[in-house]
Amino acid sequence: MLIRHVFVLIIFSFIAACNNFSYDSIDDTKGVQIYFSDPGTRDENGLDPVIDDLIVNMIDNARSSLDVAIMSFGRQNIIDAVVRAYYRGVKCRFVGDAEYLAGGDHGYMAMMENHIPMTVGNENHIMHDKFFIIDKRFVITGSSNISDSSFESDMNNYSIMDSPQIARDFTDEFEQMFAGRFGNAKKFINNGNTYRVGDTVVEVYFSPHEDAMGKILEYTDNALATIHFFIFAFTKDQVGSSLFESIENSKVSLEKRYGGFRQITASWKWSLS
Repeated sequence: MLIRHVFVLIIFSFIAACNNFSYDSIDDTKGVQIYFSDPGTRDENGLDPVIDDLIVNMIDNARSSLDVAIMSFGRQNIIDAVVRAYYRGVKCRFVGDAEYLAGGDHGYMAMMENHIPMTVGNENHIMHDKFFIIDKRFVITGSSNISDSSFESDMNNYSIMDSPQIARDFTDEFEQMFAGRFGNAKKFINNGNTYRVGDTVVEVYFSPHEDAMGKILEYTDNALATIHFFIFAFTKDQVGSSLFESIENSKVSLEKRYGGFRQITASWKWSLS
């Protein structure tokens, strides 16, 4: 049997593959499904995003519970789906970022106006999680905020996982933030990090207490042939050092993608040219 390996970080996801999703018809051997936005290089050649409709479909089919942890929350069809679920009797809760609430982000206002229980926090940094937990079974996560630009203009990835065990791990993270513990105030919970979902091995790490950076470095330090990366902001010196040490030691060839990152820390001493 082919075993796929998925590494999920609650900063970004490093994932690949794609399948159609059905809420009620889940193939037990394909419990992890991956999607990508495809905005194109200009408006006229971008593709209509499918994933937001899938998220709406899953929320509309939620039966008992819906926990949402989102930084930017402005995609109207998904906001409407959360509100519908709440009035349908689904237990809905929301965790967000204090700055986005203060800025009047549309989704946050909708949560308040409809009295959906909400906690925001991490005033000194950001609440950067992006995930949904549905019926303590399904988890939707990835690199994307829930905003129009995230679906239509930006390149993002999304994973949908059918696993009560992974849902429990995400729920433990959610409960801490819903109780008001963010960042270093959160407690370390040893859930094991590694799960088998159908034919896929999934690793889940939450920052700051589960050494997500150490796991990234473990992979980059031990790469044998190639390292492909596609990053929005690339400012962590440990990763840069690991990548370029591998290149200098002729361990790997680095896949460069111009436009594959928006920001590189000025302290790097190496050149990508």
